[in-house]
Amino acid sequence: MNRMSKMNKMNKMSKMNKMSKMNKMNKMNKMSKMNKMNRMSKMNKMDKIKINYVKRKIRIREHKMGFPIKNTHQR
Repeated sequence: MNRMSKMNKMNKMSKMNKMSKMNKMNKMNKMSKMNKMNRMSKMNKMDKIKINYVKRKIRIREHKMGFPIKNTHQR
């Protein structure tokens, strides 16, 4: 009886450890995924800002020259 209960306890412990390890792993993966996502969105934001900046520059240049430059949307 005693040995059985000890065995069960051991098994439970190992199961618990496995579970906690799994959870930790999942959390880590989630974190890294989140970070990747954040990085991606940051990059996109930067790109958007850059694009807007370039567009604005072109617009200003157009205004100074007095006529619209063609193919602005391609740049």
